Amino acid sequence: MRPQLKAVLLEQTTSMPNTLLPETSIPETSQPETLTPDQLQPETLQPDTSQPDVLPPVITPIPSAALPDTPSAKISSLYPDMKRIATTIRRPYFSQAVTIIRICEWLIRALKQQADQHEADKIIQIGFQSVHTALVAASEFSQSSIVTQVSSHIESELFNTALQSLHTCFISFKKQDDWAQWEQKMKAAQKRDLEHLMLFLKRIEMVLNSLLSNTED
Repeated sequence: MRPQLKAVLLEQTTSMPNTLLPETSIPETSQPETLTPDQLQPETLQPDTSQPDVLPPVITPIPSAALPDTPSAKISSLYPDMKRIATTIRRPYFSQAVTIIRICEWLIRALKQQADQHEADKIIQIGFQSVHTALVAASEFSQSSIVTQVSSHIESELFNTALQSLHTCFISFKKQDDWAQWEQKMKAAQKRDLEHLMLFLKRIEMVLNSLLSNTED
C-alpha cells in the first residue's frame, strides 16, 4: 500500500502547476539616457561573463572631458618600480636613494598643480628615467663586493645626472625655493652615506688586522 500511495503523491506533485515560482522579468541593463556615447567608457560597461547569473553593478562613467591628460602610464609604471629597487640598495647609496625617492613623490604631487600637465608630464618622465637608471646601478653596486669596488666618490655620475634632471622639473614648475631645500637634504644624505661607508670599511680593516695578527702568532 505504501508504494502505491507514494506513486499517487508523486503523480500529483509533478502534475501541479508551478504556482510557487512565478516568472519574473529581469530588467535589462542599459546605459543612462542622459549620457551621450562620447561620454562613456566602453570597457566599464561590458557585462561580467564569468558570473552570468549576477547582474553587473550600475556604473556611472566619467565624462571624457573630465578625465585628466596626466599622469601617464609611464610614470605610473616607473614610480612603483623605482620604490622597489630602492629597497634593495645598501651602502654606499642608501640615504641618497631614500631622499631621491622622496623628491620624486614631491614632484608627482606638484604635477597635479600644473596648468599644462601634458608638458609637465613629459619633463617628469625624463627625470624619472634618469632616476630609474641611477637606482638600478646603485642597487647592482651595493649588492656586489663593496670591499674591492668602493670608489672615492660617493656622488656618482648617474646620481648627479638624475639630480640635474629633477632640478629641471623644479625649474619648469617654478619651485626653485623647494629645490634648494631638497638639494640640502641630498647633500646631507651623501655625507651620511660617506660616513657610514667609512665606518664600515674601518670595521673591515680591524677584522682583517685581527685575523692577520692571529695567523702570525
